[in-house]
Amino acid sequence: MSDFSASPVASPRRVSTIAVLAVFLIVTVLITVAAAVLYLILDAVTGVSTSGAAMAGVIPMVAAMTTGGFWAKREGRPSSGRQWFVALLAAILTVVLNLAVAWFAIRGGFVPELRSQVAMSTEDMQILVIVGAAFALMFLLLIRLGFWTGINGWEKRNKSLQDKLRK
Repeated sequence: MSDFSASPVASPRRVSTIAVLAVFLIVTVLITVAAAVLYLILDAVTGVSTSGAAMAGVIPMVAAMTTGGFWAKREGRPSSGRQWFVALLAAILTVVLNLAVAWFAIRGGFVPELRSQVAMSTEDMQILVIVGAAFALMFLLLIRLGFWTGINGWEKRNKSLQDKLRK
């Protein structure tokens, strides 16, 4: 695959949805690991334990911004419908990834108080589904915003480079 960063006038090619999702997943995992290490270092150095609740929204958005730049660099501006579709798939991927991490944390004994509470009532399951749907919607909107930001940032950098080349 060619690198279009050297030539802003090179003809872009369509990037497969799987490639975009793979980049999103890789960046998400790398940022998550980096944030976890940073939290561990911060806790070890300062003795202050921080809550990482805000990172649940920040990580997918930053990953989407990076992915959006990658996507635009290789394909140009994808259609809005395609961006929404890939954002939906990325949101589903993010929810599945978060559920997998939570499941392994509970089953692995990292959260002992939750390990013994296996049985849930119907109302508990309904509440869990509603909260999960709310998080999925939040992820969808944050990821779509991240794509938009990443694509626009790349277009501005590319336009600036083209303007410099014309001078």
